[in-house]
Amino acid sequence: ELTVNDGSVEAMKKVLLDNPEGINGNDDSEINKLPTLSFTIKLVQLASLEYSGQLKYIHPSITVEFPLDYPESSPPLVTKTVRLDSTELINAITMCLEEQSGEECAMQLVMSLNEQIEIQNERTVQEHEKGVKKKEEQKAKSIPEAAAALQDNPDEIPIIGRRIINSPYILKPAKIKDIKKCADELKLGGYAKVGKP
Repeated sequence: ELTVNDGSVEAMKKVLLDNPEGINGNDDSEINKLPTLSFTIKLVQLASLEYSGQLKYIHPSITVEFPLDYPESSPPLVTKTVRLDSTELINAITMCLEEQSGEECAMQLVMSLNEQIEIQNERTVQEHEKGVKKKEEQKAKSIPEAAAALQDNPDEIPIIGRRIINSPYILKPAKIKDIKKCADELKLGGYAKVGKP
């Protein structure tokens, strides 16, 4: 996706309409009237891993500003990057602009960045899949271990549960004590509501 700075395009049209024969390369005042032209280019989706391990896709973009003497003597300037935090991708921008200096290189820059993003996406997806596989293996390993431990010594593994026993017609203190004793034997915790409501 390409976004053009409308103000730059309108100013460029105005300068060219004022001088339909073009700009004389020897007249610096006419060249200085020209605004710099800039484009914002949306790149392919970039995969990233969140702290929770979830895979997330974002849309990075770059803003490219073209100097007046582009492409003859200087490469375009990348004035802004959005969601492009990877040092590897920033280095790819610098390297591409240095290699293509003095030539048209905007398209080569975008293609190079998209290739680098695809390579990085493959690594990120592989890393995500390894993390998911590792979690599944840990979960699969922990279930049999917990079952074996429960069979070996069922008293060591605490099981937390909450119960409410409502018995409005039990009024005798001996019966109330029996309920408490039974709960202790079964290792139950909770509340016993006895007596009339």
